[in-house]
Amino acid sequence: MKRFYQTIAYIRTDNGFVIQADHKNLKSPKNNIVCVPSLNMGEVLVQEWTKQKDTINFISMPITQFVYTVLDYGDLKRNEYINDIISYARTDLLCYRVLKPKDLALKQNQLWQPVLNWVEESFEVKFNIVYDIMPVSFSKENETIIKKYLEQYNNYQLIAFLLMVRNCGSVILSLALCKKFITPEQAFDLALLDENYQQEKWGADFEFAKSIENKKNDFNHAVYFFNLSQAK
Repeated sequence: MKRFYQTIAYIRTDNGFVIQADHKNLKSPKNNIVCVPSLNMGEVLVQEWTKQKDTINFISMPITQFVYTVLDYGDLKRNEYINDIISYARTDLLCYRVLKPKDLALKQNQLWQPVLNWVEESFEVKFNIVYDIMPVSFSKENETIIKKYLEQYNNYQLIAFLLMVRNCGSVILSLALCKKFITPEQAFDLALLDENYQQEKWGADFEFAKSIENKKNDFNHAVYFFNLSQAK
């Protein structure tokens, strides 16, 4: 898409901060006015749009893409997003452990278990650990507790959380991150514990490293969007 505007700015309204291109309201792909709840988010959108050259590159505008998703699908697919997160919880990365090799098993226990313990205690849920590829047992009570927590999120927070989960493969890590028990860097490193072990043992693979770099960027963008979604 060619750049169609000279100026981009936000205006404060009763409903939030509306983004305007050449003093006209910016619209999402589904024709919704781009109105965001926080000043910080409005400023970031203005920055993304201001940086565009002759051709608009939406790949370089992650927050804009997230906002479009919220505006166009946040209400429509809210239950679907929550159920998607619950599906990840049923097969959470941190629940799948190994017995061998012993050094990897030790790392999993030393690094994953404290986070798992904290989430279980903080949210009053119970995750079962398995040592094979069998499905993890996940109770209806656990589902109810996590759903109740997720329902407190606005659409911006919910979509950001889902994107975090998709990119790290773990509801446990995402919950611990959002509650500031761990940092984004720690969360992503813990998500890659098995992969990093294999890389250290057998050597680095360029294509794999590139895919991990892309996933890390996506994860960090999701974390950033979650933080923006909490700002006033």
